[in-house]
Amino acid sequence: MQKISSYIIAGGRSCRMGFDKRTILMEGETLIERMCNVIKRCTNEFPTVVGDNLSGLTPKKCRVISDYQFNKGPIGGLISALKDGVSEWALVTAVDMPNLKSGNLQLLYDSVCNYSDDLEVITLSSDGRPEPLAAMYRKSTVDFWKRQLSEDRLSLRDGIRLLKWRMIKVDADVLRNINRSEDLIDI
Repeated sequence: MQKISSYIIAGGRSCRMGFDKRTILMEGETLIERMCNVIKRCTNEFPTVVGDNLSGLTPKKCRVISDYQFNKGPIGGLISALKDGVSEWALVTAVDMPNLKSGNLQLLYDSVCNYSDDLEVITLSSDGRPEPLAAMYRKSTVDFWKRQLSEDRLSLRDGIRLLKWRMIKVDADVLRNINRSEDLIDI
């Protein structure tokens, strides 16, 4: 198995939720614990959690690093992950995708091993658009993302479209995320 660095983007203020969504319990685990375990099953290593105000929220076996720049959305977390990574590729997931499974992440891993020669990003997708927080990023893209941030172009999805990328089709339910309390229904 090729070594990859893995990260959970867990920053943000949960404004739309009204409370810290990272603490939501699903089957006895918080969302952070759940995603840590999903990644561990795929990579055989615990991921690094990226964000702020994480004291007491992350499993002890997970390292924590801060966003490169706060209050700029997930791009700050992505830059921190890519700067931190020791591998050519970084697996990056959101904390709030409870239906994402290790098998879905394995699709990304397999794609890196088999088709990645000229690619810079590989994402999961359910609708033809890249899902930036269920993706593999080549570490060499860090300067691109820093430029995007410095120019206040914060959309990861728009940035991915400027790079060499590939998508892997999955069911929409896999990429469903939790932003509002009503998103908790039927999960």
